[in-house]
Amino acid sequence: MKREMLTSMSLDRSLSRRRALQLAGAAGLVTLAGPNLTFAQATPAAELPELKLVAVEYSFELSGEPVAGWTRVVLDNQGTMDHHVMLLKVHDHATLADLEAALETPDLGAIFPLAASVGGPGVGPGMSSTVVLDLAPGDYVAVCVVPDEEGTPHYLLGQKLAFSVAAGDATGAAPTADLRVEMTEMAFANLPTELPAGEQVWEVANTGEQLHETLVLALAEGMTIEQGMQIFTGGEAPAEGEGESTPAMDMEMGPPPFTGIGGVAPLSPGLTNYLLLDLTPGNYLTICFVPDAATGMPHFMMGMLAGFSVA
Repeated sequence: MKREMLTSMSLDRSLSRRRALQLAGAAGLVTLAGPNLTFAQATPAAELPELKLVAVEYSFELSGEPVAGWTRVVLDNQGTMDHHVMLLKVHDHATLADLEAALETPDLGAIFPLAASVGGPGVGPGMSSTVVLDLAPGDYVAVCVVPDEEGTPHYLLGQKLAFSVAAGDATGAAPTADLRVEMTEMAFANLPTELPAGEQVWEVANTGEQLHETLVLALAEGMTIEQGMQIFTGGEAPAEGEGESTPAMDMEMGPPPFTGIGGVAPLSPGLTNYLLLDLTPGNYLTICFVPDAATGMPHFMMGMLAGFSVA
């Protein structure tokens, strides 16, 4: 990705998640009709090495010995805010010091010439989420780029942790996926509108040309997918040249009627994570909050928002 494209992806206040809710314009519902699927009760990655990160405001605590190979990466969110673990692997031509210096700014354009995001889990407060990914040897920095109420990404507030992955004789393999979801510009491809309840493994692949994430939101009991969509499509964005906000955007917002139950953090193009979920009956959304490389508009406003039901 070109540096000039990435520079526009600076995570300023206008791209905070709360701000994104207020700025939401008419984003299309992207769902693909699919069969009524029945998944076997999988026990994916049960014997793979585990790397656990505990998140609070604003730090990570790491447990487990990072060794190269297929690994269960677990996020235990003990904080009061949404958090995710975005694992940045330093490129061979760069150094850990280079990346740590770039992480002193909110500009993703300074980060991605130096590192790739190999993904990681994300989840709401008081919950945990697990993904399986293939860790390569090298230096990493775990960061949370979710912004706070003022729009400051959490890593600028201290939520980042450097570590190294040692080479090893890995014998594990990728788990068997029940479903493959492809993230692209600007859709979640292959995501059915109906899924069965229970444990399942989603193979989440970024087949696009930009960073993408998959955050799974469980809607409040009794809320329809259409009502959930209106949370993100019902706001009024300011017209060009007419200022920063509208009265509707300035309203004080209460707690959202949904919970982030798991997801894959922003993932670089060409990479894959396996998301472990245990879905209960109800209605859900998947959403990508990553800003567009060219316009800065959150991807969900460009169509990267989908709904599905679980029975």
